Amino acid sequence: MPKKTSSKTTTPDLRLKITYQDPRALNLWDENPRRNDAAAKKLVPLIQEHGFGQPVTVREEDGIVYKGNTRVKAALLMGLDAVPTMVRSYPKKQDAIDDAIADNKAAENSEWDEDKLVDALGERDKVDVARRVGFEPAEIAALQEGWKTGETENERQPDDDERTKHECPKCGHKW
Repeated sequence: MPKKTSSKTTTPDLRLKITYQDPRALNLWDENPRRNDAAAKKLVPLIQEHGFGQPVTVREEDGIVYKGNTRVKAALLMGLDAVPTMVRSYPKKQDAIDDAIADNKAAENSEWDEDKLVDALGERDKVDVARRVGFEPAEIAALQEGWKTGETENERQPDDDERTKHECPKCGHKW
């Protein structure tokens, strides 16, 4: 429902209303371009550890989950009887699709600052860290190796025998 501002313009009501629904009653987006079955399995221990960080978004007009299919699949694997949901109106189906794709793409547009990641994870057991944050133990081990040597991927210099695949035409930097 629109909210009036003092300047007599109408802005949308941006407050979210979270409700809980049975994941078995939710309709997953059949045309979802994301392959997320493996991701759902990996998400299970993270939900067990931390709970849900955000609700599943259900389109009001057709009852389809456009954002949160992986979370719903994980909840089904866990046998949960309720997941947080937000029902949202998208008058055009394409708007719901575009929002879902943009939501997934936004996560892909960022990358790790490994120095800050090392600091954030601290020096803990790799299995415990992996369980709590979703990295594979081997990934944690590689980061811990950087802890031991004092260098992370961002600082590591290539060995003499590593072949350079790229060179900057302006400055000659090789990587």
